[in-house]
Amino acid sequence: MEDSISNPNIEIVQPLYAADFAYYARARYWLNGEAVCLSLGADPRSVEKAKRELENSLGAKQRQLAPFFRMHSQFSELVARYFNDRFASDRSPRFWIDWLREMKLPCPSELVEAVETYGGPVVDWKQRAEQAEAELETSLQRVADLEKAIVDTSLNQTGTTRQRETLLRVLIGIALEQYGYDPKKARNSAPKQISDDLALHGLSVSDDTIRKYLNEASELLSS
Repeated sequence: MEDSISNPNIEIVQPLYAADFAYYARARYWLNGEAVCLSLGADPRSVEKAKRELENSLGAKQRQLAPFFRMHSQFSELVARYFNDRFASDRSPRFWIDWLREMKLPCPSELVEAVETYGGPVVDWKQRAEQAEAELETSLQRVADLEKAIVDTSLNQTGTTRQRETLLRVLIGIALEQYGYDPKKARNSAPKQISDDLALHGLSVSDDTIRKYLNEASELLSS
């Protein structure tokens, strides 16, 4: 069966060299071409030389090198179509390992081990993205809940304020009409009279308390 890009069986033969995974695992980034070569187990520095030899070789050597370069060509085209930036330097070894796994492309276990050893643990960026998205949704829901609570509290406070003002208006109206209360006078008998009348019905409210609310209610007369 012919080798496929997702399951290659490539023999690294001279002038190709087996990749020094430990060396490349220490690098801050891999170029696209380097990632392709490393995933196929070849040292990127030996590929150009091997390509020239393939063009000039015949017979057994060509048959030996052809499978690698057939796979290399397919893989390179796929990477170019996916990233479209040949010389990008912002993709770390950990990024490439995760991408190769996600795309189910060649990813030698020795390469993964080297990156884990020298380049830090391989990060599952897809899982991290999903977790970040879930955390964002949770945060947005909390914000929405808080906004609703603030609005509800504001409405409740507004309703309570209106009820209070209504009761004060009733109080000042009764005091004016039934007890001869005059808010312009410093001394009024109305608070004492109201307190005494309430006491007759078993309701204990001091005249000082009534005076305080009458003073507050008086401010509504001009509003």
